[in-house]
Amino acid sequence: MIKDEDLKSSIDYSEGQNRAAHRVLVELVNIFEEYKDEIRIVGGWVPDLMFPGEGHIGSVDVDVLINHLTLKDEGYQNMSRILKSNGYKEHPDKYFSFVKTIDIDGISYDVDVDILAGMYGGTQSKRRSQHVQGIKALKATGGNFAFEFPAQNISIEAKRPDGAMDVANVNVVAVVPYIIMKTVAMGRGKAKDAYDIYFILKHYRGGVEALANEFKPVNDKELVLEMRKKLAGKFASVDHAGPKDVADFIDLEDEEGTEMIKRDAYEQVQALLNYLDEDK
Repeated sequence: MIKDEDLKSSIDYSEGQNRAAHRVLVELVNIFEEYKDEIRIVGGWVPDLMFPGEGHIGSVDVDVLINHLTLKDEGYQNMSRILKSNGYKEHPDKYFSFVKTIDIDGISYDVDVDILAGMYGGTQSKRRSQHVQGIKALKATGGNFAFEFPAQNISIEAKRPDGAMDVANVNVVAVVPYIIMKTVAMGRGKAKDAYDIYFILKHYRGGVEALANEFKPVNDKELVLEMRKKLAGKFASVDHAGPKDVADFIDLEDEEGTEMIKRDAYEQVQALLNYLDEDK
């Protein structure tokens, strides 16, 4: 089983594992169709879904954010049973995760599906999980906030686990809570978090200024202020952790190219922070 902590750069990403995870994404969206309004796809697939064909690396797993405040435990059929009836098993090491084995070209790949939820409401604050629909979902900072924004509904046509082509209408988390959640995740030893943020800034339609405008209605919220503070620290200079993580993940062979990536990552984040400061 490929583990997140083993993926230090883009060259560590197996094409087969990536394809397997994408097939799981397609299947999950369809088997959870009845819950689509209470679900957002978050995590490493978001930049690829927002900007298809732009060269994002994708992901080796799937992260699903659920709205534990609106999901109800009604009837026999729930999300846990739906997963298990479609070949997903409870993860042996992560209580908030399921795993499915996908065969591609005669090779088996285990794909993790992490189930996340908001921090507030539901279980007691000292608990690390929300319990709903037969699932223990990991509490995630920004999870409640994500459902204050309409989802980006993105239609994709791709293979499902059995290899058949299918259409999936994916409810993707909005860009503002996504960047907040990714910023919170920075510092956990995964260079891809910084890379995902950089990719969004680099490819956002209308540029960084247009992205900053998305923050205007919530620029004074505590979560946004905390995001700005953390980004300012991680990207304080070209040689700080943020730009280095971006360059390490892209993993160019030549030193000049690496320095250019670090400089660009630093400047993109600084531009965002400057626009947000102007709006204060």
